[in-house]
Amino acid sequence: MLKVLPDKITKKITDKVPSKALPITIQILAIIIVVGLVGGIKILISPPEKKPVPVPPPPPAPVAVPKYFQDYLEVITRADKIVSENPTAFKNLNEVSLMNIQGVFQMPIKKPVSYMQLRLPGDPRGYRNDVHQGTDIYGLPWGEKVYPIAPGVVIRIDKNYVPLTKVTRDKMLELTRTKWHGTPGSLTIPSAEQPYGNVLDKLRGRQVWIYHGKNKNREPVLTMYAHLSNVNDQLKVYDVVGVDNVIGFVGNSGTSGEVEHSKSREVHLHFEIFVGDRYWTPKKDWEIGKMQDIARYQELQESIIKLIPSHY
Repeated sequence: MLKVLPDKITKKITDKVPSKALPITIQILAIIIVVGLVGGIKILISPPEKKPVPVPPPPPAPVAVPKYFQDYLEVITRADKIVSENPTAFKNLNEVSLMNIQGVFQMPIKKPVSYMQLRLPGDPRGYRNDVHQGTDIYGLPWGEKVYPIAPGVVIRIDKNYVPLTKVTRDKMLELTRTKWHGTPGSLTIPSAEQPYGNVLDKLRGRQVWIYHGKNKNREPVLTMYAHLSNVNDQLKVYDVVGVDNVIGFVGNSGTSGEVEHSKSREVHLHFEIFVGDRYWTPKKDWEIGKMQDIARYQELQESIIKLIPSHY
């Protein structure tokens, strides 16, 4: 039941509020009520604005492992993941190609290297009826420390190397001339039947391989260090190494010097640079497999010193 206030009380209330102020007060209250209603309706009708969710960058494209390195597909793929997850620890190889290695690598020996000490990738190798795929540095003492030519991830390290016997090595070399017409395991000749298999790999002797990353075409960039007398036993596959980490020691494994038990014959370091499925060489295509005249050969040797400078 609605209670009506006595006249005396209502009169007291109205007496306290000026008559002119009442319409203004009512208007203000009406505006507040309307604004509140509109805001409430807007909240009910329009859902709250959602903040945009940041989209993570797409994962880097995987390395495209070429056929020549298919036996190392898993290990190269895992090494590439290590490089991708730690980009600041490695060189940016986006622009690296067989035509451009400027400013990326340095000599694997911490002492001055003269152009006269070098034998070139792309030189003929008559003793095995094929072509040299790497750079040789002669004039080094047995046991000289070997370093990576750029930061990378170890993908092979021959701790349990078994030397060739002279009989086996001589037989393989004979077959490169009489049967295989090249060296099985090279870029042009597939591995041979057992017990010979990858002949070139055996002739490289004890080795360490380093994966450095990939270029913008997803081609792997890796290096091989061969004919080592020993390796750094503290290293293992998937270890990250820098240019100041010793990976092995100069020797003559895989050569005629090793099978004749000599520590003075054929002592040198052999290293190969691969971009994708081809080895790097300063030679032009038409010069590969041939020896150049003295002036041209010296020019090529000096180009390697410029492109892969010594740091010591």
